[in-house]
Amino acid sequence: VPYTINGVVSWNGQLALWGDGNTLKFAEPGPYGWESYPSWLYYDVHSFSGNIKAATELNGQLFVFGRQWGVKLLGSAAAPEEDPLGQGVGAYTSRSITEHGDLIFTFNGKLWAIDTAGNAQDFGQAVQDNLPTHENVRLEVNSKLASLFVIDETSGEVLRLHFPTGA
Repeated sequence: VPYTINGVVSWNGQLALWGDGNTLKFAEPGPYGWESYPSWLYYDVHSFSGNIKAATELNGQLFVFGRQWGVKLLGSAAAPEEDPLGQGVGAYTSRSITEHGDLIFTFNGKLWAIDTAGNAQDFGQAVQDNLPTHENVRLEVNSKLASLFVIDETSGEVLRLHFPTGA
């Protein structure tokens, strides 16, 4: 188990923890129904250095983000395959990531949309001047309102972006 636990995510039914650095520690079922974290079941992100800030599973793939990088992991915890998402794509914290349908949205000063193929787009380019310039930001999706909310937790300001509904 990492000395400091900064986040937890589930991937294909397995828990993964991360602390400082770019290592994911995966769990396996323990003998009494709780997880154990064997020393051999871990993965170091190879494509980029720096601390893991956020992670989420989408359609059986694990997306892992640092401040200025992101990777998609395929396969399994025992033998993951890494696919970099591109330079600049990242998340400030686990609060600055959310999902809607087959898309992941992250915020690291820019608002990114990432699809399950790993294609990343600077989704917030048109509203960049209105986005917060610091880390204290939370992303939330409301499906009923077909909206992504960028919440500045310092100022209390909220930016609402509408998803196209096709209606």
